[in-house]
Formats: sequence, C-alpha cells, structure tokens
Amino acid sequence: MPKWVDEKILQKYWVENCKKYSIRGLQIIKSKFNPTFDQYPDVYCLLEDGNEVPAEIEWKTSDFNHDISVLKEDNGFIIVFEQNQNFELEQIIIKRKDFENWFSKNSNRILSESLKEVVKEISERKFPKLWFYYLNKSANIHFYEEIEKQTWGVPKNFRQLNRFRDIKKEDLIAFIGPWYPLRRKGRAVTGGRVPFNKFKGKIEKIIVFRVTEGYYYNEKERWEHGSSEKWPHRFKFSKKPIFELKDIGISKLSYSTKANLHKLTNVIFWDGSPSSLVDLISHGKHKF
Repeated sequence: MPKWVDEKILQKYWVENCKKYSIRGLQIIKSKFNPTFDQYPDVYCLLEDGNEVPAEIEWKTSDFNHDISVLKEDNGFIIVFEQNQNFELEQIIIKRKDFENWFSKNSNRILSESLKEVVKEISERKFPKLWFYYLNKSANIHFYEEIEKQTWGVPKNFRQLNRFRDIKKEDLIAFIGPWYPLRRKGRAVTGGRVPFNKFKGKIEKIIVFRVTEGYYYNEKERWEHGSSEKWPHRFKFSKKPIFELKDIGISKLSYSTKANLHKLTNVIFWDGSPSSLVDLISHGKHKF
C-alpha cells in the first residue's frame, strides 16, 4: 500500500514537537529544517548542552538510504515512526498517539499552508533567483562552446526538469566544477554518488552569468557537440560573466556549503544558496 501522507509531514511534526523528546539523556531544545529544504540531513537539533547535531527523519528505519558518515561525523541520529531494524546510530521513535493528535488538530492549517505554497509557486516570480549547475568532466569539455552560443540546455528526460523550467530572465546561473578529489593526480570526478567524508579536494572553477532569456523548448536546433540527443530544454545567458573564480579548496568551506556542493555533484542542478556563493567567493581565487 502507498503512503498517502508524505514524509515531510513527519518533518513538520518533529520541528514543532521536538521538545517532547530527548537523546543521550539530553533534552532537545529546538529543531530547524535544513536551509535547503528536503535535503539530507532533514533537520538540525539543538541539545540542552548547546550542541547542534544533524538528524534524518524516516517513516521506518529501513527507509534510510543516505551516507551515514554525514550523521556519524557530527554525532547525529535518526528519527523514525517505526523502528523496524537495528541501526548503527541512535534512533528516536516518534510517539504515535502524539503524532496522531497533532495531525488531527493541525490538518486544516497544514492544508491551508500547502495550498498557499502551491499558489505562490505557480504565480509569477517577481525577484531573480540564483541557480547552481554542476559541470562534470564531460560537460566541462563543451562548456566554452556553449558560452559562445550563449545557450545552455539539458536532455529531454532531465531529472530536475520541473526546477529547470523555473529559470527566468535576470536570474543568475553559477556553473560550478569540475571537482578534483585529493590523491587523484589531476583527474576530475565524472559522476556518481560519493560519500560525504570523501568529498575533499578542490573545485576547478565557478563562473556566474546573468540569464538573458528564461526557459524555453526547442527541438529543431540540434546540440552541436556530437550528441544524438537534442537537449531541447534551454535558456540563454550573457556572454560576459559577472565574475569567475578558480581553485576553490573544499576543506575551507562551511559545512552547509560543502553539503550543498556534495549534493550538486549528484543532482547536477539545484537552487543556489546565496550564503554558499558568498562562502565560495571568499575562498576562491578571482580570475580577472
């Protein structure tokens, strides 16, 4: 049977009710969502001893399928509705009756908030956004050809297509990559999931452009770098970059910036974090 209630409702319950729980004998004072919502780990919890630790929320223990080192390195834990197996880290089990009462009392509010968010998303955006796009080794080879054409595109079945369609004129797009790990003798990573604790080394470059034409669809013009794929989902950007950075050492970045970049190497395209961009600017070498 499908779960008709999304896991995000557990996240909301937890943030609003975490004070009812404790971990390792310490009361949880408050919790907050990951700054990039719905990104692993789900929440950060402030304990009564003043430490803030990460936590992941799942319906069942067996649903956990993330890099456990992200939690382990910062004394994190998981929060589950049902503990259906043993786990390497501590688990907090959500009190079923408390969750049911909370959901019953707040269902109208939750529905109202959800509908407002839907209306907000489909209405015309009035302010520009920042986007991050990861250039892996193969994409980087053709990157400067696309700068000349002032056009970037993605395949027809691009995983982040709904997000990609939201690119609008005057947005900023930051092309980031490739990533060169430590001890790889100058070889960039081509793709795939990499454990967070192995996300070390440097980012070769970051180039930021202004979007001159938002998302559009074009099947007639074939992509020119030899691919049989037409890459029809596209946008246009200015030929002259706003700024360009090079050789950004990952070890110098904040935890949240590293987490955002680590996710980007797998998902390729995501909402850009302004605070992460400031962090990257402060630690990169400016290319003039």
